[in-house]
Amino acid sequence: MMTELAAGGRLGVAIGVAGAGKSTALAPLVDAWKEDGRQIFGITLAWRQAGDLGAAGIEERAAVAAFIKRVEGGQYALDRNSVIVVDEVGQLGTRQLLELLRVQQRTGAQIVMVGDPKQCQSIEAGPVIDLLRNALGEDAIPQILTSIRQKTEREREITSLFRDGKAAEALEMKQRDGTAELVAGGRQATVQRVAQLWRERIDANRADPEFTLTVSAPTNADAREIGAAIRAESRRAGRLGPDATVLQATDRIGETYTLPLAAGDRVRLFDRVHDATVPGRKSVLGNNGDVVTILQLTQEGMIVRNHTGAEGLVAWRKIQANQGAAIRLTYGYATTVDTAQGSTATEHIHVMPAGSQAIQSFKAYTAASRHERTTWIVVDEASERRQLASRSMLGQMPNIREADVWRNIGENLSRQPQKASALDVLHQMAETRRATSRHTLRPHA
Repeated sequence: MMTELAAGGRLGVAIGVAGAGKSTALAPLVDAWKEDGRQIFGITLAWRQAGDLGAAGIEERAAVAAFIKRVEGGQYALDRNSVIVVDEVGQLGTRQLLELLRVQQRTGAQIVMVGDPKQCQSIEAGPVIDLLRNALGEDAIPQILTSIRQKTEREREITSLFRDGKAAEALEMKQRDGTAELVAGGRQATVQRVAQLWRERIDANRADPEFTLTVSAPTNADAREIGAAIRAESRRAGRLGPDATVLQATDRIGETYTLPLAAGDRVRLFDRVHDATVPGRKSVLGNNGDVVTILQLTQEGMIVRNHTGAEGLVAWRKIQANQGAAIRLTYGYATTVDTAQGSTATEHIHVMPAGSQAIQSFKAYTAASRHERTTWIVVDEASERRQLASRSMLGQMPNIREADVWRNIGENLSRQPQKASALDVLHQMAETRRATSRHTLRPHA
């Protein structure tokens, strides 16, 4: 893969499963490019994933939209000596891919892309990796299909089954392992069970200073509700003090809510923020999607510590649209699956508090591959039973067994809907035209 990306031309693409070490494998290439005097840029769809490229030695990192804007504004002067490393390329839409290719054509820069078409898809149009395959040819795109993130062969097998759209088989294995469970009682009971499981796993690994536990859910609202429940559990365990303030907060889509905060809280940022302690200093404390820990709450903002150990002040005015507006902030105890992509933890909990109906294979695989030891899957049973009952004949009382519920979850998590591109539509039209011609020209008896 490294050879193809380094010497395969001005546009290189590689595919690697979650946890294959794609980003780490870039480090020797980055060293070689630096030695050759090249300027290197690392970009992803979101700022948070772009920050992860620092592990490969790439200093200049940005989200795709910010990178394009800086190139067009002249802040980045690209030429044939420039290398653009694009990670998680499967999350890009065709419009963003086209903008990058236009930059490459205009400047002559080399583009290196890595990603996985089986993880979270772009919210915009187009299957970009399929388009790149069609353009470059299958042989020109190396693939790494073995993960090194999971520490046991069994966990690697389970994760691979999720990737292949065989969630039912993966869930059978997880049920036998005791790491997949249904929760009776509805959404609230499911959320409370996750908070309890979170505390159980933290307590069970208290002696391990390297232990990390992350939680993912389908939507921002799910993550916020789960985060509040975990926060309450943390307070009962004596890990969190009394609330120091209550904010009127909002997320990126404009949903508003009250947000009680205390020293020790973990919160998720929705903005790229700098330390406001020293005016003019550009020390980055976090990006959109990053989780930081609150050390102290003040009138001006919150003093936080990020994942690198850096501390600083996040001013309230920097994370609100204007004076008096809601603060862009939420709890960081749980995130969406899309935000979790690219992260690694010792253990992971994936929650479906409204059942599995809205989850497909790409998100299920992403959530099920964050861990080194194991991923815990927790599903609201009532939502699954309602979906199964809705398929029954009117007036009929269906006999729904637990095996039926698990089979329904397996079917939902195995779906791999492929986005159609304009080329797909043209191919379908051409095939329809050929079929019509064959039928019209066929002699009739």
